Amino acid sequence: MKLVERLKTDRKFLLAVICVFLAILLIPYLTLPCLVIWWFYKKSKISKRTKIITTAGFGCIFALLGAWMSISYSKDAEPHLQLLSPALISTVQADKVVIKGTYEPADRKIWINDTEVTASNGSFEYTYPLKMGENKVEVKAGDWKRASVSLVITREISAEEKTRQEATNRKVTEEATKSTVAPTPKPTPSASPTVATPKASPEPTKTLTPVVTHSSIMDQLWTALDDSIKTRKGYDIQYEDIDKRVTVTQTGSTFWDETGTVRGGYSTLVAYGSKAFKISGVDVVKVVIRGEFTDTYGKDSTEDAMRISMAKTEFDKYDWGNLIYQPIYTQMENSTIEYYIHPAILKNVKLKDLYLSPLVS
Repeated sequence: MKLVERLKTDRKFLLAVICVFLAILLIPYLTLPCLVIWWFYKKSKISKRTKIITTAGFGCIFALLGAWMSISYSKDAEPHLQLLSPALISTVQADKVVIKGTYEPADRKIWINDTEVTASNGSFEYTYPLKMGENKVEVKAGDWKRASVSLVITREISAEEKTRQEATNRKVTEEATKSTVAPTPKPTPSASPTVATPKASPEPTKTLTPVVTHSSIMDQLWTALDDSIKTRKGYDIQYEDIDKRVTVTQTGSTFWDETGTVRGGYSTLVAYGSKAFKISGVDVVKVVIRGEFTDTYGKDSTEDAMRISMAKTEFDKYDWGNLIYQPIYTQMENSTIEYYIHPAILKNVKLKDLYLSPLVS
């Protein structure tokens, strides 16, 4: 205990202990070279001239090696790396994802999480396995100088996996129920032909628990949409019983203003969430905005422009009325379960203009 107290109060003593500890760790790396140098200059019978020539030779080798590394680094062109897919922040349901990208100059190498992958002619494609939950992926390109891009890919359980898991749970429950049912005893033959009529015993009183059905929740969720958004046109609602999540999908959107699109997603989440979270059986609200995108080949496709979801526990922490016209980009990014914006939208978004609009609610 005295030693610990002294380490806390005496900085010089603490520094000395750290130096001794580091010296012990470095003994194998320092002792052997020092012994070799000491033997070479003090104990060996090699002539002085040979020692000087040997020392000069090694010095020249190290100097040339350092000069070569310095020149190689200075002449190495600054690499450029661009990822084509997936998005920098994305959520998928597959157990793997294909990472595609391009890089310049074309003779550079590619690393994904410090593992070199096959690349040629300035492009690469690599299938990366995903674990359940958040996956952090770092892609690097270059030689002496390197460019890097970081990805955050969240893997969710897929519909097929949910179905398989439900079937397994149902089977386990059925087997457990069967094992707990007592066998029916066989009737004992009576010595007398007279059969006694058993007295009817009153049935136990059952307490009925109100059951909320899926259809009743859906009716309430659509009513919440009527009360908050004031229209059903272009909207669809889905409800998941397993995680008590309601998903509101808006389709057919035209993205004239990328910042306004994200701002609209924020407002929809807040306006609809303020109504939906009052319904028993709703723990998560998710908003999806889908629209038409045109790729570099001129082909149109309907994709998710924005996905954002928040749990009731986080939603209730905020007084949303006091945040009207206030920037809420940081709050949304930190408090949401899923936060995805399509790269084509994200590149033109002005973060300072991502405030909460007073959407009717």
